[in-house]
Amino acid sequence: MVQVNISCLNGKKYVQNGENVSLNCLFSSVDLDATAWFKQTPGEKPLLIASTFRSFAAVYHNGFDKSGRFIAVTEKSTFTLNISNTEASDSATYFCAAAYYTDIALSDCTVLVLKGKSTYLQYNLIYSLIKCLSNDL
Repeated sequence: MVQVNISCLNGKKYVQNGENVSLNCLFSSVDLDATAWFKQTPGEKPLLIASTFRSFAAVYHNGFDKSGRFIAVTEKSTFTLNISNTEASDSATYFCAAAYYTDIALSDCTVLVLKGKSTYLQYNLIYSLIKCLSNDL
């Protein structure tokens, strides 16, 4: 039986706009027939990003190779999807699929690309804390 697991804390990954993100899909078997990455945004059908057959290089689908930001790499029992220079439109649920004969396994991870800067959030938190403390004086 094939098992698939994506390294994704609590099913979600948060990244800042413009950062790079890697989704690592780990397999229980190295002798797989096929692997694939899909992207699904709410209310839409899943889109096939890239697929591999046995030890061949990844083949890209649906224009995901055009920007050069999506790179799929296979190494032994890992199929990694690298997304560089993330954009808000990259926020989606990504599925990794693996097949061995008729046995198919699927795992998912939701990637959320945050538009704001974390320094802005820290500034607001510090400002609010100072304001509260000054009201107590």
